[in-house]
Amino acid sequence: MKLRQRFASIAMLATVTVLVAAPAAAVLPAPAGAGTARAAADCADVQFFGLKGSGEGGAGGSTAVKMGPEVGSTFTFFTEEMADKGLRVTGTPIEYQAPPVSIDSLLHAEENATAGALALRAALNKAAATDCENLEFVLSGYSLGAFAVHLALDSGLTGKPALTEQARRRIKAVVLYASPMFDPSDPHAEGDFNPLFGGLAGRNRLPTLPNAVTVCLHDDPICNVMGGTSLGLGCLVMPDSRACAHVRYNRYLATYATWLTGLFHAPEPPVSEPQAPVIVSTSTYQEGVLVYARANYTDVNGDAEGFGFRWQPGMESHPFSSPSYGRVSAGRVDYPFNLGCGQPKQSEVEVQMWIYDKGGLKSRHASVHLKCQPGPGW
Repeated sequence: MKLRQRFASIAMLATVTVLVAAPAAAVLPAPAGAGTARAAADCADVQFFGLKGSGEGGAGGSTAVKMGPEVGSTFTFFTEEMADKGLRVTGTPIEYQAPPVSIDSLLHAEENATAGALALRAALNKAAATDCENLEFVLSGYSLGAFAVHLALDSGLTGKPALTEQARRRIKAVVLYASPMFDPSDPHAEGDFNPLFGGLAGRNRLPTLPNAVTVCLHDDPICNVMGGTSLGLGCLVMPDSRACAHVRYNRYLATYATWLTGLFHAPEPPVSEPQAPVIVSTSTYQEGVLVYARANYTDVNGDAEGFGFRWQPGMESHPFSSPSYGRVSAGRVDYPFNLGCGQPKQSEVEVQMWIYDKGGLKSRHASVHLKCQPGPGW
C-alpha cells in the first residue's frame, strides 16, 4: 500500500489531524505482566497487546500507561472484569516510533505504522510459540496504533516477520479506535460515523476475525475524513481540545472492555474427588425412658443422604428424607433407643453409627455407649 503521497498531500493538516495525542487521562494501575514466555503451570488466560497513538505512552510508566490512555484504559477495565471471572490477563505494550504530530510524522506515518505492525507480529509469534496451549490474544490500538494493527493483520503487508498461522489462530478479538484505515462498510464498524467517508489513509476492511470492532466518531477527521464539522472548527483551532472528536473516545472504553470480557467464560469449578462423610463427634442425652445417640458430621461433597446404626442384635438404615424416629438437622443426626430409664429393668447398649452419601460411601463407624442417667435417690 503506497500512502506516502496521500499523507504528503495532507501534511498541512499537521496541526489538526493525524493521530492527535489525547489529553492526559487518569488510568488505573494495572498488573505489569509483560512476559510472553511462561511456564505452562503459570500461564495467563489472555495476553492483551496494546498499541498507543502518536505522542502517547511513556517508557517508564506502567503497562497501561505505555499503551496510551485509550488502549490502556480498555486494558485496565478488561483486566479487572476478567479477574472477577477468575481469569488472568497479561499485558504487552508494543514499542514502536509514535512521535507527536508534526509535518515529519505525517510524512512518516505509514513507515511508523508498518514498524509497529512488524513489532506486533514478532510479539504475537513469540507468544504463540510458548507452552501455554490455551492462551488467547486480544489486540487493541488507537489512531496510529490502530493503523499498525490493521497492517499487521493485512496479508498484503509482506515485511518480515510474517504472522504465523499459529499466532493468527490465537487471536480472540480486536478492538480499534479511530483507525486511519477505517472503512464504513466494514461489518465490524461501530460508532456514529458518517457512512459516506472513510479513513485518512484509505478504506480497508479488517480481515475475517472471530470478534472485532473498529470504532469511529462522526466528527473524527482521522477515521471519518470530512465526515463532520470538527475538522473545520474544533480540530483546526485546538487539536488537543475536547472539541476535537479524535480525542473523545473515553465513553467507549469501558463498554468495549465489557464486550471483550463477555467473550470469555469463567473456568468451571474444580470437581471434588468423592469423599465419604466424616463423623466428627458423638454424644448422648436422655428424654424419659429414651436415650438419644447424637452424631455430628461433615460432608465435603455435600451429598450425604442418610444414616445407619448397628447394635446387638440388630441394624437399621434410614434416608434423611424418612428418618423413622430420628431427628435430622444440618450436620447432625439424633436417634432414640428405649432403655427403660427410670424403670426397674433399665438397660444400656453399645451402638455403632455411620453416615452414607449418594455414591454409597460411608463414614467410619463411630461407637456410642448409651445408658440411663441416674435419677434422684438412685
